[in-house]
Amino acid sequence: IAAELAMGDLKAAGDHARAMEKAGHQSQITNLADLADLAAKGDFQEILIQQDKGRPIFPMLDLLIAAWAEVGIGKMSEASVAFDKIIAQPGVAPMGLYHKALALAQTGDFEGAEALLSDPRAAAVSGLRRGIVAQVEILSQLERGPEAVALIDKRFGTILDPGIEDLRRRAGAGEPIPFDLAHDAREGLAEAFFTWATATGSEDDLLSPLLSARIATALRPDHVEAQLLVARLLDEMNQHDLAIAAFAAVPTSDPAAIS
Repeated sequence: IAAELAMGDLKAAGDHARAMEKAGHQSQITNLADLADLAAKGDFQEILIQQDKGRPIFPMLDLLIAAWAEVGIGKMSEASVAFDKIIAQPGVAPMGLYHKALALAQTGDFEGAEALLSDPRAAAVSGLRRGIVAQVEILSQLERGPEAVALIDKRFGTILDPGIEDLRRRAGAGEPIPFDLAHDAREGLAEAFFTWATATGSEDDLLSPLLSARIATALRPDHVEAQLLVARLLDEMNQHDLAIAAFAAVPTSDPAAIS
């Protein structure tokens, strides 16, 4: 199951997980594979049903999955409750604020999203590239381009990668930048798994973040940062052929593509 997840084949991993469970063996890895497969199918209601039956992975990831599944079935009030449970926990409030902001933004509530990202407890989010991109896109939608430019300058200085440089140019020109960090609940779940991948793992455990990053790319193939994380992790694991293939999966049109 771990091997299938590590290759990004969520269906095969889910099939193996259900076969194991039918034989009486349920575990953290079978729970992960089954819920990831359900996410790929967009079966958000079944995700919640299975969680209610008892399919724990990690407490924080479980809450993120539940919150985005509630978004997927259109229950924003229940999703907010789940996000707020994360926000209330010391040390992980930035994660909850970030994901709740993405959920609000994808419904068009950009003012609510900006309020969350401007919360002092979300300060750590503005230290992450995707957190800054999300806030810049939200500020652009609120027609606050100068603030978006100021945010980029404050966090990145004068040396910008091509993607951020283009974002700054568009914000400075007053161009409305579409919000694309999470268009829907499936992409929200991809972001949840990517967030989890960046928050877990160590020199002694590269597999855990790899599985989460692969799930993120399977749920959202155009998630370039997750794809690059997969490639870097595979390289560190001395899986060089797989790493090369992962790097090659980044579209050549993307500023992050390896030439």
